[in-house]
Amino acid sequence: MDLQQQGRHQKNAVLFFILQIIIANKRYQNIQMQRIFDIYYLLTFNNTITNATIPIIISSPPYTRMQRQPRPKTDGFWTDIAIVIWRLANGAGIQVLEQTLGVSQGSVGNFTDRFLEALLDLERRRITWPQGSRLVNVIQGFEHGETGRKLPNVIGAMDGSHIPIHAPSKNGARYVNRKNFHSINLLGIVDHQERFTYIHVGEAGSVHDARVFHRSSLYNEFSLHPEQWVPGGTYIIADAAYPLRTYLIKAFPDYYMLDHREKHFNKVLSSMRMVVERAFGHLKERWRILLKELYCTDIERINKIIFACCILHNFCIDMNDLLSLEDDINREIEEIEEDIDIYSEFEAENDGREEIAGTQKREYLADLLMQ
Repeated sequence: MDLQQQGRHQKNAVLFFILQIIIANKRYQNIQMQRIFDIYYLLTFNNTITNATIPIIISSPPYTRMQRQPRPKTDGFWTDIAIVIWRLANGAGIQVLEQTLGVSQGSVGNFTDRFLEALLDLERRRITWPQGSRLVNVIQGFEHGETGRKLPNVIGAMDGSHIPIHAPSKNGARYVNRKNFHSINLLGIVDHQERFTYIHVGEAGSVHDARVFHRSSLYNEFSLHPEQWVPGGTYIIADAAYPLRTYLIKAFPDYYMLDHREKHFNKVLSSMRMVVERAFGHLKERWRILLKELYCTDIERINKIIFACCILHNFCIDMNDLLSLEDDINREIEEIEEDIDIYSEFEAENDGREEIAGTQKREYLADLLMQ
């Protein structure tokens, strides 16, 4: 496929993606298809949006009947949606969009909110915990890695990522993290294909990863209904920032001399856990509004933007849109994340019996890898 054909393919992908979002929001079901072509003017004006490679999504049932509804008030509706996607993909501020595209800041804010509301309606479908046959596929995907023997029964890799933000208008000091910049701490669990299966958004940057996990809805579910979430001895893997549990396995601590078995276990777990770090890297590479300081003082809107970008990330994965992390982006992400996750004293607040059970399971897994 030459560059010209690839460009047309990417533009068509954007159009079908937007159509899917509108169909999901029933208020706009009667938008005439001719309006789709309005977006080409924006794409011709600046083709940066196509670099995000928005996936083609046609998941509505073929028998869906489009009922007549009132037309949208904005004549340039499709162009408005394209501007929002362009903003997410390139991280352009509202002032830049106003100066570049001649759209008022108030208008950009309004149709950004409409777009986020429509997209978040898809959350249950696009970010879901693996169950049934999909659970089996995830376990097999983790176990059959590229090289060497892998840990069995892994159903996800968990980590936190700091999303840089402008200082909020209220309680700004709470959002300053260990690297001394304002951020939102995003908790994410991904499968073997970097697809998000759970996210927790909204904790301030000063909150440690272990505390974020403890405040998440998933922590409560693990405690109350473990067999529904981690059945049959399955578990997720994470780094040293998190507590050790039967459902949450991390490496042996390296503050004492490790033997060969423990070093081997740590090496295997670390190689498997890299998938979540790549997922965060690709999330920020695709949707660069999350890479630099997100200039917005409304925390609720920031959380919606982060959530929406995670959903869009899963769209890309579902359409097999794979990326290789660019070197410059990788360096910027490493500068953001470096030295933030350190061993936490938070574990001392947790039930010692759960930690003992987790330690016994880790010992069993380490022995298993040596067989």
